[in-house]
Amino acid sequence: MSERTLRVGVIGCGRIAQPHLSNLRSSPAASVVAVCDVRPEAAKRAAEPTSAEVFTDPVAMLEAVEMDVVYVLTPTPTHGELGAAVLSSGRHLMVEKPLAANLEDADRLVEAAERSGKVAAVGHQWRYLKGAERAREALDGSPLALVHAWYYWTWPLVGWIAERATGGGQMLDQGIHLLDLARHVAGEVNEATARYTLAARASQGFPNWDAQVLHGRFISGALLDVAVTYALFSQVSEQPTIDFIGNEVLVRVTPKWTEVHRAGETAIFYEAGNPMAELDKAFLSACLADDPLAVRSTVKDARNSLAVVMKANASAREA
Repeated sequence: MSERTLRVGVIGCGRIAQPHLSNLRSSPAASVVAVCDVRPEAAKRAAEPTSAEVFTDPVAMLEAVEMDVVYVLTPTPTHGELGAAVLSSGRHLMVEKPLAANLEDADRLVEAAERSGKVAAVGHQWRYLKGAERAREALDGSPLALVHAWYYWTWPLVGWIAERATGGGQMLDQGIHLLDLARHVAGEVNEATARYTLAARASQGFPNWDAQVLHGRFISGALLDVAVTYALFSQVSEQPTIDFIGNEVLVRVTPKWTEVHRAGETAIFYEAGNPMAELDKAFLSACLADDPLAVRSTVKDARNSLAVVMKANASAREA
């Protein structure tokens, strides 16, 4: 059992909030004391298994309830304002990925985190895959040549994500998982360009790009290639995948397993745990220790993943 229990508030009770809420309810380190959503029924449903207070105004929640930690699980364009408000109020922050909808909001969060000294983490749960650790171990000392990744999906299930104006496109919504893991394993990216298209769903009135391809280069000289699409069907079974290709070694990471290929030898490791549960556990532990660096994705680090996407988006629009 934890020596103390963190009082947790949750802003945003939609689809992505459900696994976080489940993790928080089962953690001895956390007690959900308040929930907030602009939709009263969503907030009430989120509060039902607990005695949490219900709000529809996040500012009112921050002012009315004693909390140690706040999760911001709202649409991306709101992250900057809400996250900064949480940190300015003296609470630790977990904000869902992507960090923000633009670099101005991202920088606002980084500055707020530095001023507050609080733990400020981002929901890049792929860093908590066992495969991420396997990749770092297998590639240790091997110069990389190429990182190649893909994420195949369908028309987004959540309305605001489907809209380019609010969701930012698939590279921001889903591809950023791949980009962030690429940085975590292979280092910083200093070049990024992209081409985006609406070729498959144009006749359906799709409010977004339906395919995006990003090309980049790491500081090490290794190349980066990320392809994503919303053009497929809801039953698509292809796993999001990232390949790391080094000197006579291929490491393939998916959410369900990791493969390590060498000449005459292949090892496959299956994921036994839940990376989002590991992310929440590490975050709560960091909050208990008041250690902003005890998480794998700080707002400052996540800002660098966002910057790669923003550079690619700008390139695609200028082309």
